[in-house]
Amino acid sequence: MILIKSIHQDISTFMVVEWLLYLGGSFTVINDEDVISNIQYSSQENFILQTTTGKHINVHSVSSYWYRRGLWKFDFSQVQMKKVPALFGNSLRDEWSKLYNLLMLHLKKRNSIGSDLSDELNKLEVLEIANQLGLAIPKSLVTSLKSEVLPFFGNNSIISKTISEVILTEVEGIAYTNRTTGVDINTLPESFFPSLFQENIEKRYELRVFILNKVCYSMAIFSQTDEQTKVDFRNYNYRQPNRNVPFQLPLHIETKLLKLMEHLGLSTGSIDLIVNNSLEYIFLEVNPDGQFGMVSSPCNYNLEKVIASQLMNSNELRR
Repeated sequence: MILIKSIHQDISTFMVVEWLLYLGGSFTVINDEDVISNIQYSSQENFILQTTTGKHINVHSVSSYWYRRGLWKFDFSQVQMKKVPALFGNSLRDEWSKLYNLLMLHLKKRNSIGSDLSDELNKLEVLEIANQLGLAIPKSLVTSLKSEVLPFFGNNSIISKTISEVILTEVEGIAYTNRTTGVDINTLPESFFPSLFQENIEKRYELRVFILNKVCYSMAIFSQTDEQTKVDFRNYNYRQPNRNVPFQLPLHIETKLLKLMEHLGLSTGSIDLIVNNSLEYIFLEVNPDGQFGMVSSPCNYNLEKVIASQLMNSNELRR
């Protein structure tokens, strides 16, 4: 049986499931609403999960596991109803955390794609590792003082981006996000919360590279000709989308990216790079559960079928 952990209405999951149905695969999808209500584990090789939605999973019957997105959740409603003191409630959550880690270790032993244990990467640490492996990275500074920004970057154009994850929210009908933005140093206050600044690199094009079990599927994104997407292609222009085409990475760049994935313990992930006007490849970041549909469709990589086929073949993957 194939086990898939995802979130409600994830299009990529739907498309992989369609291929599993076509290929005759037996699978179970755990979504946001599937909260774990009971766990049975014993040294006699029993590891059974039950959900509040009536799903019954024998972990030892799982042949393949795909972590796509989302969190595994446990039902703490009984704790809340009994008004357990916060100290003991936190202790029970620690108990669940240990069971969760054990579950992930068991699933990782299966034919496994992705791992939620690796979901929380430190962006700054990843940049350091990439640089140590020989990948070029943007000139970067974290500071809370305006007085330190100008001496570091001089007259170069700079951007600011999140250290953790991008958020998108709406307040009174106005959308707010903390995606990559250009920065006018003169408008900065004298002090602020520690923020990540990077040199704004003049790019020839951007690259999105989806890596799946040591195979790179790359796409070039010509975002620099549109003011809306010039700084960050994720500021999508839906009326006039960027041109996206298949791309073959140079072997030395591909080798370094695969070494980075191995170092991070990732079997899959989406990597963003920039190619500047000097044709230098500059690493930006890796997202362990990044979108692959945006690469699959324009480039005819048919990644949904590739993933479904690998999940069907328990001998194809090696962790």
